[in-house]
Amino acid sequence: MSILVVAFALICFVVLVTVLFIAVEKRKTDARMNQFINRLKELGSLNNLEFTSQEMLKGIAIGLDGRQRKVLVLMGNHETTFSYRLFNVNDVAICEVKHEYNTVNLGLKNDKTDRDLEKIILRFEMKGTQESVEVDFYNIRTSDVYEIKESAEKAKRWEALLAEMLKERSKKAARLNNISVRLLIM
Repeated sequence: MSILVVAFALICFVVLVTVLFIAVEKRKTDARMNQFINRLKELGSLNNLEFTSQEMLKGIAIGLDGRQRKVLVLMGNHETTFSYRLFNVNDVAICEVKHEYNTVNLGLKNDKTDRDLEKIILRFEMKGTQESVEVDFYNIRTSDVYEIKESAEKAKRWEALLAEMLKERSKKAARLNNISVRLLIM
């Protein structure tokens, strides 16, 4: 009988420690997310941005001001340090979703390989000499496998949103071109 009591007490102790550990980690994660949200809002305010769309990812936040056509990408480097990139959508040449794979040799005699998804990236290729900006929507090192589908959908949604803005820019440029051609003809 006393063995059952000790076993029950030991199980209760392990469960309690596990629950406490999970609660502490969740509190840390929530605090980090709040820091990210506050920093994004602060940077948006400093740059006179009003976000029409924003996305919080693991270690990265992205915000879009549709009216001013600006994108802010906030990256968390460590627990409390951040870096960011702010750019105008008009400076983007190409916005596309990229899937990066890691090739794994299966060790079979016929040298078969398997490809594992390593990252889902939204890549902003800039015009001119500006450095490209990449936003990781999924990274095998920091994300769980079950997040792949949701991450891919989020990345596609952002790609479609920005593609629409880039299309608007092209239409506007074409209209201005037509106006200047008409003025030249007259």
